[in-house]
Amino acid sequence: MSARNRFNINDISNEILALILVKISGKELLKSVIFTCKKWNKIIDSEAFWAYKISNEKKATPELIKFLIENDLYEPKRLYFKNPYGKNLIKNACADKGFYGWDFKKCVEFSNDFRIAFCYTFGENESYNENRLPIKNLYKNYEKYFCKAENIDLESEFAGFRIERNGNGGVQAVDQHSKPIKNYVTTYEFCIKYQLIDLYREGVDQKVIEKLRPRIEIEDFYAPRNDCGSEYFVQAVLFDQNFSPLDSKYFTDQFPQWSDCTWKKFTHVLKDYSSDVRYILFQHGGNDTQYWAGHYGIKVTNSAMRLNLF
Repeated sequence: MSARNRFNINDISNEILALILVKISGKELLKSVIFTCKKWNKIIDSEAFWAYKISNEKKATPELIKFLIENDLYEPKRLYFKNPYGKNLIKNACADKGFYGWDFKKCVEFSNDFRIAFCYTFGENESYNENRLPIKNLYKNYEKYFCKAENIDLESEFAGFRIERNGNGGVQAVDQHSKPIKNYVTTYEFCIKYQLIDLYREGVDQKVIEKLRPRIEIEDFYAPRNDCGSEYFVQAVLFDQNFSPLDSKYFTDQFPQWSDCTWKKFTHVLKDYSSDVRYILFQHGGNDTQYWAGHYGIKVTNSAMRLNLF
């Protein structure tokens, strides 16, 4: 083939080339493809390109896109890679991955309503990093003591919690479709597991917070055993970037022996909060109130935290 007849992909129109490039994964586009040439860079870096890619791959609902456009807050490239709105920001809520995603506390003493953190778990393919979460900025009496348990088995006990599959001593936990799910159960010592959510890392735009104040909707399901008394605790705290508390919700519930052991639902909505919010701490747990050896305390599962705009 002569040089004159050789095909050059850059000879086709930008519109056709965009339809080809949009089939490539977003990760590969930004990792290498965008650096191919100035023409490709300009196409891939355009707002229209990512708007089409979002629509084509259904990365956001039409209602969300319309709402953000109407409020002059639509950034398709940001939304393509991280859409935090409407999804559950709590990881591993139903113990499907054991204890992955959760950090733990043993409540030896109390300090300014925040219990002291002692334990840390690794997730899959993770190595220990003390700066993973700036916990020592959050808990004033924080001590360095880490339980370095890697890939904990689904049925193992850890930091006072155990995972149940069948509602042992109570009622089987189910999801919104009535499908059986696992739950965590506590022991006789008061124990808490928690997650600290960084809104910026999740993809929340500061301009969205300042202008719209998304509703922070919190859910948690909990239940006692029938044959043993127990206590339940849940708390959500909003912090700014310096870990100064801005708002919080604290709730407890107690169950005497022989209580109704059906699952209860805790719900709360945080709104009209400060635009300085950066982190959200979600923590829950409890204990049994009869000091029985084993795991006869409160059960928790299916926790959720969602940011909703409408």
